[in-house]
Amino acid sequence: MGQVSGARLWELWPRLVPDHVLVTRRSAFDRPTLGVVHRVRDLLPSHVVVLDGLRVTTPARVIMDLAAILPRSQVARVLDRAWGKRLLAIGDVASVLHDVRGKGRRGVRTVEALLAERVGHVSAETALELAFEDILLANSLPPMRRQVQLSDVEGWVGRVDYFDDDHGLVVFVDGDAWHRALTDTRSDAAQQHRLVAAGYRVARFSEGEIRFRQRCVASRMRDLRPARLAA
Repeated sequence: MGQVSGARLWELWPRLVPDHVLVTRRSAFDRPTLGVVHRVRDLLPSHVVVLDGLRVTTPARVIMDLAAILPRSQVARVLDRAWGKRLLAIGDVASVLHDVRGKGRRGVRTVEALLAERVGHVSAETALELAFEDILLANSLPPMRRQVQLSDVEGWVGRVDYFDDDHGLVVFVDGDAWHRALTDTRSDAAQQHRLVAAGYRVARFSEGEIRFRQRCVASRMRDLRPARLAA
């Protein structure tokens, strides 16, 4: 599944649309009763993940494909929505652009322009992440890996804000702009359920905690990652 259907599956597109299926060669899936079939030559394995049992293009690849068929303003809204929901990083889109760039490839100029506008931009979510990192640093707590992709037996779960390999700990910092709506809360809960079921420990901090209760955040992080005794 890809293009607008991919955006819908990632909850980036509000309207129901016919299924858009991407294939790399002629097959039984070329039948029009299945929806809209697109034969493509530049769909790499890294551009596809499993989501709810379906093979679907990654959010970054979705952006690239939408740029070929939609006005720039609409692509920009989908890109910013995916970015805010932590489904991709700007570098992910740049990587896909590098993979598919070629003579006559539609959408390249649109994506180039959108990336140029966002390079170096610190979104509200990123600013909150930097504030969390400042709390770790100020309290002599070890840093964590940022923006880590995690999977379970069903496939890709998502890109988490922070991950500690030694303790199997996932940390989310939830900005108010993206995590107060009912649909966002349900999406967060479903993702957390899958992470816990896969054996990860999960901690979440609200924007209010990060900005106004730094000592509590530091204390909780210290409890979640007890210092290892030297051998």
